[in-house]
Amino acid sequence: PAQQLRMAHVWAGRDTLSVVKTTASERICIEPFMYDVFPNLNLYLKLPDHRMIKRTSTSPDVEESNFCSDVRKTLRFIREIDCTRVFGPSVDHPLIFARVSNNSWKRVN
Repeated sequence: PAQQLRMAHVWAGRDTLSVVKTTASERICIEPFMYDVFPNLNLYLKLPDHRMIKRTSTSPDVEESNFCSDVRKTLRFIREIDCTRVFGPSVDHPLIFARVSNNSWKRVN
């Protein structure tokens, strides 16, 4: 769930990955974090795929065919959805999702 939000974590300059699911839980928790539009975001959106993948991937030769599309979705998310709309006015409310079927999730908070 919330793929663009989880990918925004990387663009927000976080040094570490956060654990969103543990094996003991059928829930995913996305801890609050700040993100904001960064310089040149709109330029990244305009890059052709061959340039975007070189500038945004650590392994451009093995990325899936939807990599650039997913990056663009994430960049548009960052540009259009303020973090306070996601995590509350003080950016202190996590998002919690529960598994409802094999590959389906529902937000529970």
